[in-house]
Amino acid sequence: MGRSEKVVVVLSAVAAAAIGYVVWKAPGTVPGPIAYAGILLPILLYIGLGSPRVLAALQAAASGGASGRLDGPGGVLKGLAALCLLWLPFELRLLPQFFLPGPSGIDVTPVLLLDAALCLFLVWWRLDGVGFDFALTWAEVRAALEELAKLALPLAGLGFALGFISWQPRPMGLEVVLLRPLGIYFLNALPEEFLFRGVMQNLLGRRLPPRAALAVTAVVFGLAHVNNPWPNWQYVAMATLAGWFYGRAYQKTGRVTASALVHTAVNLTWATLFHV
Repeated sequence: MGRSEKVVVVLSAVAAAAIGYVVWKAPGTVPGPIAYAGILLPILLYIGLGSPRVLAALQAAASGGASGRLDGPGGVLKGLAALCLLWLPFELRLLPQFFLPGPSGIDVTPVLLLDAALCLFLVWWRLDGVGFDFALTWAEVRAALEELAKLALPLAGLGFALGFISWQPRPMGLEVVLLRPLGIYFLNALPEEFLFRGVMQNLLGRRLPPRAALAVTAVVFGLAHVNNPWPNWQYVAMATLAGWFYGRAYQKTGRVTASALVHTAVNLTWATLFHV
C-alpha cells in the first residue's frame, strides 16, 4: 500500500468517525443508517479520488472518456464553461442545501459538487496539473507556510481598515480543535481550491502568462464572495487578496492541496480569533 493509499484509509476512518458523531449528536428525520450512508458515500468517493490507484482504476473504467480533449482547440473554453455550469448554480444558491441527518447536521452539497467536478475533470477529461491527492509533502507544507506568512499581515490590515473584522477570540472545546480544521479543509477549502486553482487557474495558464492567470483567478474568486450578503464589496476585496496568495501556493507546487492548506489556515483564524 502506497503513501497516498495509507492516507486515504486513515482519512476514511476519520470521516466515518466524524460522521458517526454527527449522526449521534444531531438526530433528524432521516433514519440513522440512511443518513450515515448518505453522508459517508459521497465523502468516501471524494477521499478515494485522492488515491492515484483509485483514480487510475476509475479512469480505466471510463476508458472511452475524453482524455486530453481540454488541451485541443477550444478545450480551455470548454473546461471553463463546464466549471461555470457546475459552480454557478451552487454559488447563486439555486441548488437546495442538503443537510444530513437533519437541519443541524452536515451540508453535503459541497461534497456532491466536488464529486461531480472531480469525476468530470479528473476521471473523464483527465486534466493534468491539478495536484489533487492526500500525500502531502514537506515542499507543499513549506510553500503553504511561506504564503500564509506573506498574506497574514496584509489581509489582517485590510480587514481592519475596511471594518470587515474585529478582534474577538472564542473559546474552543476539544471537538472544535479536532474537527473544525478537518471540516474547513475538506468541506470548504479543498473544494474551492480544486475549482478555482486546480481547474480555472490551471486552464487559464494554458492561454495566459502565469501571473495573468493568477490575477484573473484571484479576481473571479473575490467576486464569488460578493453575495455574502449582496453586495459585499469588502468581502470581495478580502477574498481577492487572499486568492492571490492561494494561487501563489498552487503556482509554486502545482498542487491544490498546498493552496487549500493556506485557505484552511485563513478561515480557521477568522473563525477562532476574529468577528467577521
